[in-house]
Amino acid sequence: MNKKEKWLTDVENSLNGIESAEVSPYLYHKIITRINGNAKEYVSNRFVFASLVSFFLLLSFNLFIFKSLDKGNSTSKNDLIKVSKAFQLVNENEINYN
Repeated sequence: MNKKEKWLTDVENSLNGIESAEVSPYLYHKIITRINGNAKEYVSNRFVFASLVSFFLLLSFNLFIFKSLDKGNSTSKNDLIKVSKAFQLVNENEINYN
């Protein structure tokens, strides 16, 4: 018997003596109850409140930003060119995408 055959035999014999797992007698009932939807899950009031607060903070922040942009705080074309050169965002391939 060569090494490969011995290894295969050892692997096959390693499963000898293994017993099946014991299942709780109430497991089937728990599964059926969850499938039928009898076990209701609720979201806590704290989570709902935190979600609402974060949503309104985000909404108010966005409205504040949009209003500040409408007041004439827009950047000039020269400022945008300076930033694009600083971050090397210059179009090098001579194609005009505008």
